[in-house]
Amino acid sequence: MNQYMLPKERTCFPAPFKILQGARIVVEYLESHPASLHRRDAFLAMAAFQNAYPCR
Repeated sequence: MNQYMLPKERTCFPAPFKILQGARIVVEYLESHPASLHRRDAFLAMAAFQNAYPCR
């Protein structure tokens, strides 16, 4: 999906990336942004990963 996004919105995951690590990042993001919980789940997950792993 990164190829369709603006450079500032892309996510650069570290290698190796573990699913459990990703789940924790999403949960932490949801807990830190309760006002956003009305948004779609895919949007929230993408926002969590963009916040945690921005491309430099």
